[in-house]
Amino acid sequence: MKGVMRQPAFVIFCLGFCFFLAFPKPAHAAEKTKDAPAIDPEASPPLRHRRSPAFSWGAKMNLEVRLRDNRDLRTRRDDRDTRTTGELTFAGLYLPQIKALPPGLAFFGEFGLTRVIRHREGRGKTSDETRLSFRKGHVTWPRFLHPALRLRVGRQRFKDRREWVYDDTLDAVRIFYKKDGLRLQLSYSSNVFDPENTADRIKNLMFFGLYRIWKQDQTAFYFINRRGKFNEADPDFDLNFIGISLHGKSLKRQRYWLESALVTGDEKQRDVLGYGFDLGWISRLKHPYKPALTLAYAFGSGDANPDDARDRSFRQTGLQDNDAKLRGVTKIKQYGELFEPELSNLMVATLGFGFRPAKKASIDIVYHRYTQVWAYAGRENVLRDAGIKEDPNGKSRNLGDEIDLVFAWKTNARLRFEWLAAFFLPGSAFDNTDPAFLGKLKISFIL
Repeated sequence: MKGVMRQPAFVIFCLGFCFFLAFPKPAHAAEKTKDAPAIDPEASPPLRHRRSPAFSWGAKMNLEVRLRDNRDLRTRRDDRDTRTTGELTFAGLYLPQIKALPPGLAFFGEFGLTRVIRHREGRGKTSDETRLSFRKGHVTWPRFLHPALRLRVGRQRFKDRREWVYDDTLDAVRIFYKKDGLRLQLSYSSNVFDPENTADRIKNLMFFGLYRIWKQDQTAFYFINRRGKFNEADPDFDLNFIGISLHGKSLKRQRYWLESALVTGDEKQRDVLGYGFDLGWISRLKHPYKPALTLAYAFGSGDANPDDARDRSFRQTGLQDNDAKLRGVTKIKQYGELFEPELSNLMVATLGFGFRPAKKASIDIVYHRYTQVWAYAGRENVLRDAGIKEDPNGKSRNLGDEIDLVFAWKTNARLRFEWLAAFFLPGSAFDNTDPAFLGKLKISFIL
């Protein structure tokens, strides 16, 4: 049954590829425009409304309907989970016109009102929660002590290009340096004001540097130290992440990336030494619908002997989202919308095909194959932060396959739609299992 279910993925890729290469030229093909910025649901609303030279504000509304089914990989158990989330976000920027203050000083704040209605069919329970949250709030001092320096203090977003290192909001003191093609950041952060759990109190010392090699190629390097504990029962840990990345698109209609990192330190009273990387290439064909083919491979080292004093498993920083844009108008989960694992004791092979049926619309079909580096069971973090509930049996390294279909449409500068469906087909690493499903609809409107 599983072999039969995998065949449609290959058929979809072949039919889609042939159809859109042969399809007639659309009306918008003659327009030469740059790719629009990716839809980023975590971004602050644009400050479209200016009430005075000193104050401007913006707001946006998000609606998301999510359906998850069979996360335990057993259809005989009813674990269908439906969640509807409505968000109203306000942001404001204040530029004080006071001569006694440093010129350019800026105060930014963002608040969100969220309502979540969740229904678990297996338990027959429905929950309804409304909460008001303080999302961001910081003061920025440009030309801090030097024209090339900028200081930012407060709750702020940390984000790298592919969100492989971090995409999180932290309370931080952060210094930026920018001159020519070099950009540096040094920060000390935590979540000291309203931590929801112990992990929020982890202290982070981070250095991030980026150098633009050519106009459209850049390299980044970073060092991150994280220390604290993930929960009250865990002993303290102290981990260091050292990484380097390359991103570029100097070749015509080609784009590449390389993420690589080494993790050292100690966790759960074991010495940690692991490594991981993510390598990918996107090739866009010369056609009115801009078809693009993506090939990627990611590797996170595993631990052959979980009982000795050294842990050789790679793990990501814990601040990552693993969201990135292929060649569509929205970001997608690099390692699968449903399975969505952290890169640890894992190999992920990815094949993607996407196209633009309209100027501001895109369709992506993405296939992932998951393989463990070492197969073992009955251990903590066999699958780190995965989107399924079942644990591997330890007899096989084949975790399975996932097929994602993602459609995004930016109807105009204010209204955006996203729809996705994901199917996870478990491999021989799971016993007596069935496929899992995830479906989402997202609507965003900028006020």
